[in-house]
Amino acid sequence: MTRRRRHRDVNGPNGGATAGFTLLEMLVTLTILAMVVTGFAVNMARRDNTPTPRETAKQVQSMLYLARSDAIGSGESRTVVIDTKNRRFDYRDHSPVTLADGQKLRVVAGRELISSDGKVSLVFLPDGGSSGADIEVTDARERSATLRINWLTGLPALLGADRR
Repeated sequence: MTRRRRHRDVNGPNGGATAGFTLLEMLVTLTILAMVVTGFAVNMARRDNTPTPRETAKQVQSMLYLARSDAIGSGESRTVVIDTKNRRFDYRDHSPVTLADGQKLRVVAGRELISSDGKVSLVFLPDGGSSGADIEVTDARERSATLRINWLTGLPALLGADRR
């Protein structure tokens, strides 16, 4: 007895129609995709790329941690210079941090640390301490962030960053 092989009908039950999308389905899908991409592009174009005071304060905080670590590791004092007129923070070979346009800087430090040209020297000591200071960064939308550098521990803490 020989077995007969059954062959499938290549044309399928619909008489030659193959599975797929109709033109209307493709047009609806492409229209929805175009609307999503357009909405995303419009939102990205409107985004203000100016850093917030909190973002700027975090950059400064990072620099201050580095200076403190260097002082402890080297056994020598390290100084971060805060230029209040140019709104800029400098530390050795580290990239300077400059405040964005529209941001303001307020520094509260000991009188002996402020020079006549408006520069403040924030000193980190080998024992982990520092000269201490409060640094406030604000912007035109009245958002602010404050860094408090503890004189005893030298740790820079980000306080009450305003998210208005």
